[in-house]
Amino acid sequence: MRLLSTLLLCAPVVGQDFDANALFQQHCATCHGVKGDGNGVTPLPKKARSFLDGGFSYGNTSAAIGRTLEFGIPGTPMPSFSEALSADERNAMIEYVIALGPERKEVERAETILEVVDRPHVVRGFLPALGQGVPEWPRGLLVGLTSGTTFQYRADDVRLLAVRQGDFVERRDWGGRGGNSLRPLGKVTHLVGSGNPGAEWTLGDEPLKARLTQTAVRGTQVTISYDLQRNGITVARVRETPGVLRVSTGAGFERSYEIEAVGGAPLDLALRWTPSGANGTTNLYTNVVNGERLYEKVSTFDEGSGHLIDMVILHGDYEVREPKTGGLIRFQLSPGAPRRARVLHAALIEAESFQTFLGEIYR
Repeated sequence: MRLLSTLLLCAPVVGQDFDANALFQQHCATCHGVKGDGNGVTPLPKKARSFLDGGFSYGNTSAAIGRTLEFGIPGTPMPSFSEALSADERNAMIEYVIALGPERKEVERAETILEVVDRPHVVRGFLPALGQGVPEWPRGLLVGLTSGTTFQYRADDVRLLAVRQGDFVERRDWGGRGGNSLRPLGKVTHLVGSGNPGAEWTLGDEPLKARLTQTAVRGTQVTISYDLQRNGITVARVRETPGVLRVSTGAGFERSYEIEAVGGAPLDLALRWTPSGANGTTNLYTNVVNGERLYEKVSTFDEGSGHLIDMVILHGDYEVREPKTGGLIRFQLSPGAPRRARVLHAALIEAESFQTFLGEIYR
């Protein structure tokens, strides 16, 4: 679906009886086609879904489709429609796109399915490999948000492995005497390090182990706390909060960090982040917005049809480098002076929508 800049100025349809076809033609047809067959006029890195075929990659239920409309799909050009469409209009759209497909039978969800409804869920357990030749993770961590987004981590040495969109998880570990693995249900939209990434935190050039200490759910947010250790000694503590970017110009996710040194000496600490990557050209920018430094890595889709944005929002004086292995945020961390940083990954439909994107994340 594509949200043109002119649509940002359009007010929602007033009233309870909506012309769902008109809404579809206004908001969706440019990407998904006037008939819903996926043959839209907007050039995309991957053809948009055909609703005539039925089935949805990120969940077939009305609730799953509603999450897609409200939050977008991180890692794809599908934007959020939470501002452009009212809740009633989104419900009308859900019924409309389902009706475009073949008749379907309603089935009961298995009792082993854990759903995320009104608050996030955190699950620990055995996670299967994310690809051939990639390790399984006996100690895994899944963070399911109300947007339908799941962050998948290894928990023995905390590292993000993948971001998924769709239903949450099947708790197969409840059977088989606890020996069965969890089965994440969402589709992978962002894979880190081919499913086996290196250490995210380093002291100088020395990798640090991230030892999980706590997970906490407060409202709609999840915080993952871990100690950064060198030779078994804790040198810093990190509180990480994963989240989604609900913006009308595209879709994406973010990871926010609060880092605090342990001990009496300053630390030359670094955080490695892996850019999304895209075909086409890449440009680097450094800007200041509302007194905060931004470091932007902007990769253009084929034929200039859209942008991938990898952005770091820095609170304080940091150095950002761009080695071959990915972005590196290097900074001096002093005891008693916690630092914060945000790393954002987003897919934008149109190059000219970047300023609108900035305005939305800072509002």
